[in-house]
Amino acid sequence: MNSEPQAEIRRVTDEDADYPKSLRELADRPKVLYIKGKWPLPETCLFGIVGSRRATPYGLEAAKRFTTDLVRQGVVTVSGLAAGIDACAHRVTLAEGGWTVAILGHGFEYVYPKENRILFKQIAEKGTIMTEFPYETPPMAQNFPQRNRIISGLSRGVLVVEAAEHSGALITARYAGEQGKDVFVVPGSIFSLQSAGCHRLIKEGARLVETTEDLLAEYGCQARPAGSERRAAAPSDELLTPMEKTLLELLSCIPVSVDELAEASGISVDRLAEGLLSLELKGKIQAMPGQLYLRYD
Repeated sequence: MNSEPQAEIRRVTDEDADYPKSLRELADRPKVLYIKGKWPLPETCLFGIVGSRRATPYGLEAAKRFTTDLVRQGVVTVSGLAAGIDACAHRVTLAEGGWTVAILGHGFEYVYPKENRILFKQIAEKGTIMTEFPYETPPMAQNFPQRNRIISGLSRGVLVVEAAEHSGALITARYAGEQGKDVFVVPGSIFSLQSAGCHRLIKEGARLVETTEDLLAEYGCQARPAGSERRAAAPSDELLTPMEKTLLELLSCIPVSVDELAEASGISVDRLAEGLLSLELKGKIQAMPGQLYLRYD
């Protein structure tokens, strides 16, 4: 559960002037939104990035690359604060100094999944968290498909990075199609079950994209050069402690367990926990279920 006071929560109805215009157009729009963080939303391009909770290293790397390029174009990212692709999109946006919007499938009394508690706090401070569910509403399964219409409703388009045959990301894509929004899909291996849903979307007419340039070309713009300067980048390595630098050298885009890090570094598990938490707060690494960690930069 979340112990933060309800006083920090903003309540916006569909009759208020700062209610998002893109949601106001929906027949099934939420009548009330509960919000933490920055408000109102900027009048710029919002784009949904969604995918599998059980993301593969390939999916996470693809999500990182697309998110980085979109944020450098000034795009505001929208996702569902779930594990996997959603969390990756939120974290990369924050690391790039961008604005990210997280849509919850429950009330603010809860943080779900629990491993995203730090990310939840970071988004509340630097981005926006939104839900249509009252404060005490628990994270019940039926809530999440319902919240997906808000992700697509806020967004100019939706990018599905990785999705299995029955992934919730497919529900977001369906809502996007019904709302007249663009749906883009990153293809995967024909041998990967985690990409089966993506390939079905492509067969049904979603636009296959292999690079950010493919996506941006649909809107008549180009990605900035790879060497473009990052906006409000994450702390440089010079500001890290010796232990944090050691851990970063051992981490990559492939998830590594705490036990493997302890064995490779010779650092005790207790000290590792402290160092990993610090790196996560600094936006350098991502924590995944099962005490696995991977590096962002």
